[in-house]
Amino acid sequence: TAISDAGLQQITRLTGLQTLYLDNTAISDLRPLTVLQGLVADDLDPWQGLHFKNIPALDLDPKLRELSEIENGTERGRQTFAYLDSLAFWPPKPDNVSPDIKQTGRGFRYTINQTGQIDYDKSPANIPDTPPLNQLHQLLHIEAGSYLDQAPADDEFYSVLTEKVTEYKNCLAPSVNEIVPMLLWKSGNDLRIQLRDYERQEQASGRMANTPSLGSPLRTTLESLITLHNTFASLHPEIAPLDNMGIDPAERHKAKLDQDLLQGVVEAIRRQDLILEKLRSDLRDLHDQASGDGKGALRALLLEDESLQNLIAQIVSQAVIEASQQSLGSKITGDLRGVAVGGVAGAVTTALGPEIAANYPQLVSVLEPYIGQLVNLWHGPNSNIAAAADWVKLRLKYTLADDE
Repeated sequence: TAISDAGLQQITRLTGLQTLYLDNTAISDLRPLTVLQGLVADDLDPWQGLHFKNIPALDLDPKLRELSEIENGTERGRQTFAYLDSLAFWPPKPDNVSPDIKQTGRGFRYTINQTGQIDYDKSPANIPDTPPLNQLHQLLHIEAGSYLDQAPADDEFYSVLTEKVTEYKNCLAPSVNEIVPMLLWKSGNDLRIQLRDYERQEQASGRMANTPSLGSPLRTTLESLITLHNTFASLHPEIAPLDNMGIDPAERHKAKLDQDLLQGVVEAIRRQDLILEKLRSDLRDLHDQASGDGKGALRALLLEDESLQNLIAQIVSQAVIEASQQSLGSKITGDLRGVAVGGVAGAVTTALGPEIAANYPQLVSVLEPYIGQLVNLWHGPNSNIAAAADWVKLRLKYTLADDE
């Protein structure tokens, strides 16, 4: 009989059962059977007890496969029940699943902040302290401050540009060694793009008569800032490679293959409060830039690709940490009541729905099938991150089943 996990619940009512053959059935979780103590009674014959060869549960736990080979049925049942009772959750975490999932050196890098949300990893670069970089860094602070002093505060036409310069000045940090390379590169690149867009808007709107021209002190200061940034970036050992991305043809081809899936992820995370809005906005910016033509679009595509690799690595890593806790079931119950439970969901307002995740195992589930397909493209089907994502999904599945 093709008994399933649902059918197994009916069998658990047969409390006097002393022999049960589950060989070649569809059972993936044997834990409900531990209530059937008749299967491990002292007066059973060796052929009685529990039999469970060639079932899906053995693929989820090598220890169960080993136990299924014990010759004596009674002893097999006793050892199996003792093992199942010792498990904190099902399925147990495989040896190749770990939260230690590496992020790439390029693209945005991520971490979990104090509220349990995904935030930028703002660890500064460990680079040699050189006089040219220090001098340029000081000049960048001066030029950014000069622009902000001159910028017309009441002119909406320049408000976004002023906001970008303010953000850039913050990314400069007090010293070279405190700069987060990817964040400064992104902010400088936004300035370049924003200035180019404003030039086009001015020409199209005919505002050249009443807005600062290219020869004005304001525009000169801005152009000087961008020129200084380009020089600084070319000398910084971790920022320069970002401007040179896209040279390798194989790298370009790979990113193009990923492009449709990347769009799916960017759309899927749009409403996920576990990821800070600033991160989601920056990824949308990269995705929009990647949809254009030329070297800048290709560079944005490659950075989007590697940033999403890092984001998925962080999501899966945190999901493994949560799924490794016995409290996952109560946490999910709390989330479904709209209550922020535990360190990960603390201080996060969730509007839980079919596509809104309140914890990281749920977020892994929400982002399917993109995670599975992209991880397969990036790392192959047998990678540790693929195994981790698969285990998290199974852990969530059986936790939800236990709560029903």
